[in-house]
Amino acid sequence: MTLSENLKPEKYILKFEISLEPEIGYEEFISVDKKCFPGEPLTSMEIFNECRKDKIWTVRFNGKLVGYSHVSVKDTAHIHRIAVVEQFRKKGIAGRLIEIAVDMCRKHSIQTITLAVQKDNEEAIRLYKKYDFEEIGDLYQFVAPIHRRTGAVTGKYPLRTRALSIGDLSETLRSILPSEWDYIVEQHAPPHKFALIFVEGESTVKGICRLVADMPGCKPFILLEPHIHLPAVVDSIGSYLKPSQGDILLTFPDESIARACQKAGFKLQYEMVRMEKEITPSS
Repeated sequence: MTLSENLKPEKYILKFEISLEPEIGYEEFISVDKKCFPGEPLTSMEIFNECRKDKIWTVRFNGKLVGYSHVSVKDTAHIHRIAVVEQFRKKGIAGRLIEIAVDMCRKHSIQTITLAVQKDNEEAIRLYKKYDFEEIGDLYQFVAPIHRRTGAVTGKYPLRTRALSIGDLSETLRSILPSEWDYIVEQHAPPHKFALIFVEGESTVKGICRLVADMPGCKPFILLEPHIHLPAVVDSIGSYLKPSQGDILLTFPDESIARACQKAGFKLQYEMVRMEKEITPSS
């Protein structure tokens, strides 16, 4: 599906082509992504291939990629990224990509669409509010160093809490996992994606995360008692990463985990606003 869009008349009309393009090339995608998200580009081929399983709308001007939107669709839809290179901003492209995502939701009877945007990106927040997105909470992302400790945790953190792959869990532990964690468990696809369960001792579950090992990053990251278990849990994740990877991104909405990360000296990468829009059926 390709739409010719005449957007933002100035001295002349700029004509863009917006297409649903699952076969977009890696090099041009990464080039745009690095320009729009220099702090967190999707440089891994494995992550790029995962993105292509979702919906990617591309924006081209004279055949050249100048923007894109990445939207995943399940029971709800989620806008992961809307990217427009700087010289083509303020021409209505981002708004049109939002409209296309909302129209897609209506077509497939999806009732909710969500996103997260940095708190200091006031212009983007205003744009989403223009399209009736509402703020529903905060989201934090911290950079945590991996120390790869071995043996029992001693001193300040005496309890041994570790991360176990869902594939290594006993049937007893599997049976007590909350049903609301099922969506994380279903995404277990080693060696690039893991569902990790945080376990204290032999039988006490303390949390869960989805680890994308190539990023590397954990989202969602759920820890029931972060003030006690955070350092040991983060270090235990290191066994699922390449030896060259020394940091990991933790992304979560839980303020108590954010406080524990600050206490541990982890760096706050982003503080974001979660936003949501209820989709009304077309009349």
